[in-house]
Amino acid sequence: MSAFKKGAMRLLRQGYSPVPILIGSKRPLLEGWHALRAKPMSELEIARLARHSPQLGLGVAGGYGGHVPIDVDTNDPAIVEIVTSVLPGPLVGKHGKRGFTAFYRSVVPIKARKFKTAKPKEEMLVEILTTGQTLIPPTVHPETRRPYRWLTARTLFDTPIDDLPEVSPETIVALADALEPWLPRRQTYEPHGDEEERTEDVGLRMQQYARGALRRQAQDLAAMPKDSGRNRALFDAGATLGKFHHHGLLTLAEIERALLGACETNGLIAEDGLWQCKASLAGGLKCAANDHLPVLGVKQRRA
Repeated sequence: MSAFKKGAMRLLRQGYSPVPILIGSKRPLLEGWHALRAKPMSELEIARLARHSPQLGLGVAGGYGGHVPIDVDTNDPAIVEIVTSVLPGPLVGKHGKRGFTAFYRSVVPIKARKFKTAKPKEEMLVEILTTGQTLIPPTVHPETRRPYRWLTARTLFDTPIDDLPEVSPETIVALADALEPWLPRRQTYEPHGDEEERTEDVGLRMQQYARGALRRQAQDLAAMPKDSGRNRALFDAGATLGKFHHHGLLTLAEIERALLGACETNGLIAEDGLWQCKASLAGGLKCAANDHLPVLGVKQRRA
C-alpha cells in the first residue's frame, strides 16, 4: 500500500480531510481541492487516486470538522515564545523547513488569517490555515528534500479530531495582540486642518458604507446553496462586519436581522437551528473586536 493511500485512509478515519499533493511540490493535485473543506474524499476515491499516482504527497485540509492548523513560519525565539504562551499546548505538531505547525480544533468557525511583518519584506510569521491545507509526514518537503516530521508522540494518524486542544476566536484575537510589535502599524483616520469641518460628513459616509457592506454580505449569504460552506460564510460575515458594530455604526439587531434572515432564506437555520447560527455569528463578531475602521477618502466640497 502506498504511503499516500495508507496515510489518507488513516486521516479519514480520525475525522480529517486528506488532500492529495503533487509530487515535489506543495500544491494540491485537485484544482477544486477547496471542496475538501466541506466534504472529504471517500475511501474509494482515495484508492483510485493511489492506483494512478502512488507517489502522491499528503496534506490535510483546515476547516473541515472544525480543524484549525496554525503554522508558525519563523524560528525567531522571541516570536515562538510569544505564540506558545498564547496557544494551548499542542497534542500534535509537525516540522518542515522552519518553525512548526500545531493542530487544533474549534467548535465555532475560525477565520483564516495571515500575520506578516511590515513592508517591504512582509515575512510570514503565523498563519491560521482554516481555508488552507498543510503537508504532513511522510511527505517530502520540496525545498529541503527531506520528509516532514512529527514533533509530538501523537500524530494525526492516531489522534481523533475531537481529542485536539480547542481554540476559539478569542484565542486568535489574543494571538494578534501578542504579535502586534512585529506587525504593520494599524492605519487610523485623523482629520486635520479644514478636514475637521468635514468629520460629520465622513461619519455619515462611514455609516452608509457599513450598511452597504451589511447588505452585500446578506445578499451573498442568502444565495449560497446547501453544502457550500454557509456556516463558515456566516462566521466570516460577522468577522467582516464586526468592526462596524464595535464602533457603533451597526447595531447587533440590524446585523442579526439581515444575516439571520439570509440564513433563513438559504436554509441554514432549518438545517442547523437558530441557536447554532447565532453562535457562529457571535463568534465572528468577537473575532473583529480590535479591528479598525477602513479609511474613507474625504470628498471635497464645491466652493
